[in-house]
Amino acid sequence: MLLKVPGIDSTVSIILTILGGVGFGFFSILAGGCPLKLHVKSTKGDGASIIYLVGFYVGLVYFHVVVIEYVAALIGV
Repeated sequence: MLLKVPGIDSTVSIILTILGGVGFGFFSILAGGCPLKLHVKSTKGDGASIIYLVGFYVGLVYFHVVVIEYVAALIGV
């Protein structure tokens, strides 16, 4: 299901969704697995997984605070 952002054309929304998915998958592969697997490994005390998840959640906050406003300003919303 595509999230409809007010003021953003559906074509731009689809392109951003695809780029985000590809980037998310690429960096998850570099980290050694999918985020669900890393959540499970972090509960077992794996330090690398915990660091990955901290970065994951910091990235989510950063995206919603900074990147969305930048993209909106970039496309003139």
